[in-house]
Amino acid sequence: MPRVNSGGNAGRLGTRSGNVFWTDWSGNPLKLSFYIDQMFIKNFIISHPLATNKYLIHITLEGPENAVFYRGTAKLTNGFVEVSLPDYFEAFTREKGRSVLITPKFNSLDEPVSLCAASSVKNRKFIIRGIDKNNPSQEFYWEVKAVRKDVSPLLVEPDKESIEVHGEGPYKYFSIKN
Repeated sequence: MPRVNSGGNAGRLGTRSGNVFWTDWSGNPLKLSFYIDQMFIKNFIISHPLATNKYLIHITLEGPENAVFYRGTAKLTNGFVEVSLPDYFEAFTREKGRSVLITPKFNSLDEPVSLCAASSVKNRKFIIRGIDKNNPSQEFYWEVKAVRKDVSPLLVEPDKESIEVHGEGPYKYFSIKN
């Protein structure tokens, strides 16, 4: 298969069997590889932070919306706590489709654990409260998912005749036909 290599610490570009295209950009200490293959998954490969003889391969998160997420940790005080999101949250996200996920956390096996519930996100804030009285100082992880409002809602199932597809592999994009 064709391969381009400019030598030294520069990039390489090549193909493998099938519809696989790859790039490898090496510099000291950076090594970044990127592959597109016939499975049409978006992955990236980075050097392993602990084992120099290994890589880490991760895949991008995908879904049928222009989603964003925020996450953190917090702790109940007397059974509840208010959590604030970034100042730009309301300007950046749609009100519809927001969700709050909570995972109670414990530090020892004998620590009492309380279940928690979340309010809706309003004015970039939400409240978490304990459902029971087992641990009024319960620690927890939280995650908020929302949909961006600075872009149009994602057109998930368009008719093939209504759009024009551009690009290659998983990095295709579309425009609406006039």
